[in-house]
Amino acid sequence: MNVQIYLTQFIKILFIKVEGNLSATLFWNLIAFGFLVLPFGVLSTPFFILSMVIGLIHFFYKKQGKPIRFNWFFLSLPALFIVMTISLYYSYDFNTGKNLLERSLPIFFFPFLIACQYYERRIMFKILNGLLIGTILSFCCNLIFALWRSIKIKKGQFLLDSSIKGQLTLKESIIDGGNYFIGGEFSSFIHPSYISLYVLIVIIYLVFKVHSLKIKVLCIAFLTIYLFLLSSKAALLFLPIIGVLSFLGKMKSYNGKFKSFFILLAPIVIFLLIILNPRILVEYDRLKNLEFENNLKYTTSSVSRILSWKASIDLIKKAPLLGYGVGDANEELLIYYLKNDYFTNADNKYNSHNQYLQTLLQVGHIGFVFLMLPFVGLFKNRVDLFDLSIILALLFSLFFESMLIRYHGIVFYAIMIPLLLKYPDTKPKVSI
Repeated sequence: MNVQIYLTQFIKILFIKVEGNLSATLFWNLIAFGFLVLPFGVLSTPFFILSMVIGLIHFFYKKQGKPIRFNWFFLSLPALFIVMTISLYYSYDFNTGKNLLERSLPIFFFPFLIACQYYERRIMFKILNGLLIGTILSFCCNLIFALWRSIKIKKGQFLLDSSIKGQLTLKESIIDGGNYFIGGEFSSFIHPSYISLYVLIVIIYLVFKVHSLKIKVLCIAFLTIYLFLLSSKAALLFLPIIGVLSFLGKMKSYNGKFKSFFILLAPIVIFLLIILNPRILVEYDRLKNLEFENNLKYTTSSVSRILSWKASIDLIKKAPLLGYGVGDANEELLIYYLKNDYFTNADNKYNSHNQYLQTLLQVGHIGFVFLMLPFVGLFKNRVDLFDLSIILALLFSLFFESMLIRYHGIVFYAIMIPLLLKYPDTKPKVSI
């Protein structure tokens, strides 16, 4: 009986019903379930493919009805895809460019399909419910996998050793050998930058749009621990920004000084958690003591990212208008790394680690304009603090990672940006 109750609650939390519109019901539910399994990698692909098929059927065969409020900024991402396709003409590595374009198909289709679908604000909240459940489940699975990998059997006894190289202390494994519970090794399904972005978005959703205080506090605490273990510096740095925006939003509703002080204290506590993260402390010490000119062979992830940015900027200056094409941008970076003895970057074939620079490398300033136009449209909308926090999180993540290189980032942006652009007349709050 309890199982049936929980199943009913789960369906209520996630299921989207659009009265009298079967195609919209199917379209939005497929996206919601796609977001549910998005933190688990390729499992989400069938849901998004089916949602595109349903959306296309609706687009070509829909009956005439209430006119759709169409925002011309919806065309920005499809225009970026078209510019990327044209850049294949001047790319020598056709296959690499073609593979990226195949992964990028969502940024062409979803803006059109979402623009033409019936939409209410509650639909976004249902989709974010799915992402919330998915991120929490992924945390649980990653924790189980880390424990399983850490269990060693020696002389018939079970030992717990979380260091990857084995028999290292926690500090040693973080600095030298890697640890199953910290950093990228804790993300078994997708790159930690993407899962960190998902966690940030659902924290924003919990802070601004969920009524239940118990659920809000419990989930935020759970997800903050997740970010701490993932050690995503960009995501952890953004957490205090969410706290400050929340404080600004709550100032009017809290008359007591104690309550206002308590809300302001939350981001400060989070900031202390950031600087106490062992992985970040190690990165900071290495970055502080590194001589850029004389020690490029052994670098930290932070220094490698800085070197990628420097290389990208130097290359962009040589081809500012059209870039190098989607097929050749990373190859040009690799050549630069080898010429300048950026050994770590060359060995790992790093991209720009910055979507703004990556787009400029691929398709120049023309493509960069289309990348930024949707955000111009978002700021022109009637944004509240919830929307503003998500927009800033998306812009922030683009600065520290080439988010539109892998499927998990492409499909997320291809859906989230049109959802924010498709602004309805009403903005109800929901409880989960």
